[in-house]
Amino acid sequence: VTVRESQYWMNDITLAEHGITLSPDHPLASQVLGNAYVRQGRIREAIPYLLGSLDAMPNNVDTLCSLALCYSEIDALPLAGEYLTKAIALNPSEPRAHQLLGTVRFKENRLDEAEAEIRRAIQLKHGPKGTLMSHYYLGEIFYARGDMQGAMREYQLELLNDSGVDSTVTTVRARMDQLEVQLRGQSRQDRQ
Repeated sequence: VTVRESQYWMNDITLAEHGITLSPDHPLASQVLGNAYVRQGRIREAIPYLLGSLDAMPNNVDTLCSLALCYSEIDALPLAGEYLTKAIALNPSEPRAHQLLGTVRFKENRLDEAEAEIRRAIQLKHGPKGTLMSHYYLGEIFYARGDMQGAMREYQLELLNDSGVDSTVTTVRARMDQLEVQLRGQSRQDRQ
């Protein structure tokens, strides 16, 4: 029995699909499968499962945030903003909702609102359920405003705060390298 049942634990998708097979109408089964698809970057496949879960549990903040992430990834920004506004109304102390809303506002070029939401996420961040890359996103806002020193400061803070996450370190270091090249170029121009 153990060997037979262990096949379902091979990965998130297999486990979640098995959960749906066992309990097709259970809202958490749909949520788990939707989130597994999100983690694999299969955004369009995730949306129907997350919507199904939301139909059964319309006030589930985690599902609202996951749907908002999906819609943000496919640039349906008004819809993403709508789900995040509802999530924040239901739970104003959820850091993930504020950070996601900040990234949506950034994509909409609403930089002041983006900064306020990400700073709120940082204030609310607690334990491992907090948010990753908050300072990276603040750096991106400073960069968009043309404040290269402010951007570099935030990128460095990100490396201090989330240095144990390989994908974060890779992303932030690449951005810092790019910014250092730009700053050196500006410095040379200023000297001439």
